[in-house]
Amino acid sequence: MVYDQITMTQTLTQSLFAILKQLQIPFTGTIEVDSHPTQGDYSSNVAMKAFSSVDKQIWRSPRDLAQAIVEKLQQNMPTYLEDVSVAGPGFINFYTSNSYLCQKTAEIATHATPLIQTPNSGKRVIVEFSSPNIAKPFTIGHLRSSIIGNS
Repeated sequence: MVYDQITMTQTLTQSLFAILKQLQIPFTGTIEVDSHPTQGDYSSNVAMKAFSSVDKQIWRSPRDLAQAIVEKLQQNMPTYLEDVSVAGPGFINFYTSNSYLCQKTAEIATHATPLIQTPNSGKRVIVEFSSPNIAKPFTIGHLRSSIIGNS
C-alpha cells in the first residue's frame, strides 16, 4: 500500500536495528519496496552491507549472516509480517501479512478525512484530445492526444 510504505520501512528498519544490536553488528544497508512481488513486498541488503564489519569466523558469508537475522526475526515474528526469507547472496525478503493489509485498508476506508491528499484540488484542468481533420489522414501524430483524451 502506498499510504503505509514509509511507516512499514521505518518499522522494519527498527526491527533489524534491534536484531543487529543483539548480534553486536553495526546497522548499515537499506530496506526497499521490492520491485518483484514474487520475491517479497520489501527487501533489504543489510546482511551484505554489514558483512564487512563482522567476525568472519562466526559468519562465513553474507548469506550466513542473513540467515541468522531471519532466524532471530522468526523467533519473534511481528504481526505485520507473514514470512521472512533469505535470497541470493544475502538479501532478506519480507512478506507483509494479508490480515495487516486488510486492517490498513479498512482504516483508510473508514477514516473521516482522506489520508491520501489530492494535489491541486479545486484548480482548473484542461484536457486536450484529438479532433482530426476528416479531410486528412489520421497519423501517428494524433495518437498522443487521442490517448490522453480517451483516458
